[in-house]
Amino acid sequence: MILPFEPHDPKWKKQFESIKLELQFLLKPLNPQIDHIGSTAVEGLSAKPIIDIQIGVENETDLDWLPGLLKLPNIVYYEKYNQDWPERRFLYY
Repeated sequence: MILPFEPHDPKWKKQFESIKLELQFLLKPLNPQIDHIGSTAVEGLSAKPIIDIQIGVENETDLDWLPGLLKLPNIVYYEKYNQDWPERRFLYY
């Protein structure tokens, strides 16, 4: 499904903040840095209504903990990207 661009919507920031709280709770043992990135994070910019989030962890070995800690019905882990990007984990919420 291709999503159309929309005018900037202030609810995107609120959606991110809600997701961030949930992620902080789930990932508390890793003490993550959670940031809203991508076009929806830029105030005033039109964007596709997709909230992109970057989660930083202190140690690369902590990356392997992410999929287990985020194993929820609404989160999909794409392990196939690990080989191409060993320093990243790709998950869809």
